[in-house]
Amino acid sequence: MLTDSVVPFVYNEIPLGNVTPNSWLRAEMKTEAAGLAGHLYDFYSFVHDSSWLGGTQEYSGLNEAFPYWLNGLVPLAYTLNDQRLKDQVHEATDYVLNNMIAEDGWIGPEKGGYRLLWARTLIFFAWTPLVDANKTYEEPIVDAMHNFNNLMNSMLKDNGTGLIPQANGVLDDGYYFWFLSRVAEMIVSLQWLYEKYPRGQETMLLENMEMLHHYGYKWEDWFSNAAYAFDDVYDLPENVTDDDFQFLHGVNVGEGESALLQRRASSRFC
Repeated sequence: MLTDSVVPFVYNEIPLGNVTPNSWLRAEMKTEAAGLAGHLYDFYSFVHDSSWLGGTQEYSGLNEAFPYWLNGLVPLAYTLNDQRLKDQVHEATDYVLNNMIAEDGWIGPEKGGYRLLWARTLIFFAWTPLVDANKTYEEPIVDAMHNFNNLMNSMLKDNGTGLIPQANGVLDDGYYFWFLSRVAEMIVSLQWLYEKYPRGQETMLLENMEMLHHYGYKWEDWFSNAAYAFDDVYDLPENVTDDDFQFLHGVNVGEGESALLQRRASSRFC
């Protein structure tokens, strides 16, 4: 049953840009900025020529390459206060805000008549700290996130459209696997809206959190004594490794667990 509030985060976040790295960490981050990560925008086809930026390049129908890049570059640029990287962030974000938002609130590319919610999770993970670090983006990004939240509400109410495989759909189940494994990440961003910029939409935000959790894989069930495997993963029977791959995939484990811990310790989801 939908409740009217959520339990606060256990820890308060430190807004992006409020912490300055020194010594070894600063050297590592500056090396990253001067190296490949700091120059992907200049030449890497899945960023420079991404469909998110008006190009045609994607390595899959997940449309996730550009959002992953932006998600990583925003904290690097603002933590180092590197103007060159900030310029990349601003130019790319401005393009998306000005050219890649549909009238109904959809964000980013749309191909083949289908919409997958997944990559928007990564865009939100880039945008929320950007708003914290640069208030110039507060209004356009919060507007875009709320409009998308409204659209997502109608999609999720329509049998989980964009999140779970649909009858007679054009995509195989593998396209939906990733967001089902990591719905907690979208919930984190919705909670950010709920706390900082609710705009009277608290009920809808909570409803979307509920539906995402309802459809998604349950990390709180996996990280329990009953589910814990004491054997080496390579010695486990195939029915465990095959049926529970969403909980064994390396990136999913890191992202799923961290998002679960970052979320509120709420009886709503746990």
